[in-house]
Amino acid sequence: MLEDPTCVNRSDVNAELKKICSGAKLFGRQAEQEKLVECWGRVCRENKQELVVLSGIAGSGKSSLAESLRPLVKEKPKCFFLSGRYVENRQHRVVGDPYEIFETAFSRYVGELMDTKNDLLIDKISGELSDALRGDSSILHMIPALQPLLLYQSNPKSNLRRSSLSSGSVNNDTQHSTEFYSSEGSNQLKYAFENAVSAICRVTPLVLLLDNLHWATSVSMDLLQTLLQSDQSMALLVVTTIRSEYLSCSSAEPSPTAYRMTVLNENMIGPGKRSHDTTPTNHSSSALRSTLKVLQETASLQTTIIDLSNLELSDFRILIADALKKRTDEVVEFSRIAHAETEGNVFRFFQLLR
Repeated sequence: MLEDPTCVNRSDVNAELKKICSGAKLFGRQAEQEKLVECWGRVCRENKQELVVLSGIAGSGKSSLAESLRPLVKEKPKCFFLSGRYVENRQHRVVGDPYEIFETAFSRYVGELMDTKNDLLIDKISGELSDALRGDSSILHMIPALQPLLLYQSNPKSNLRRSSLSSGSVNNDTQHSTEFYSSEGSNQLKYAFENAVSAICRVTPLVLLLDNLHWATSVSMDLLQTLLQSDQSMALLVVTTIRSEYLSCSSAEPSPTAYRMTVLNENMIGPGKRSHDTTPTNHSSSALRSTLKVLQETASLQTTIIDLSNLELSDFRILIADALKKRTDEVVEFSRIAHAETEGNVFRFFQLLR
């Protein structure tokens, strides 16, 4: 039996945690992962957008499960995995620009695409974008990184095709103009975004991971809804992670488990430096549930909801043995105690080891 399982190398613990968070290692999630892979395969075959909602309490492994799809996507030619994460401060106000998550995701897409040095592929996407936008450069106010792709030149003929957009380009100092927050400007931008993503997906199927959707702004949710309800077919799988209390609570009171997670986080990082609060506001949770209901009722959209609970003792024991580099029979008692203490929550377990 393991006499003192807490006497472990902290760097080893951190390394194991990174592997789990990146999806490189999964425990007790085989069925959920197979369902996720099935959704991705269907998107590629049918060339239709789909939505996957991964719900569970903080630390249940939502992001890890989503990230486990990344290597499977990237091993397929011309397929890309994009991701972004919403954040919130203690006053329940979303931090940063409402378009930032999409700007970040598609900026990385452009970078990865250019890194392929595949002139034929880049030229094809550039042409599709140019044809889809038809001179409308408003998308550059949202995703400036698309500019070099729109102006990409792999041969003399391409210069003529893209010249119509060059006059509408924006410089690096351009901020999102207030006109794009108006009703008319917002509609124009949504239309341009829909056309741009559709053009990209016609050439390169995408997975778009939106982490912590419960903290998304209404502007961001509108853009997401526009994509998912679009009449334009696109090989796009949107994977979202949502804390379950935002989907089920009827008040602003956190669940007992959510409260324990908040207390644990506060103890770990110190008083007065509280981590992201797990307590949803009535407004944010009701708006989120309303939008998801609308999407679920969209006939043309397939929505898959995967609920993640904490790990069962048997899976938890395997995780602990792997993390501590021990045999499972050496951690039987420790696993039982740790499982009772953490309720099988992976994040809480690694926090305790730290």
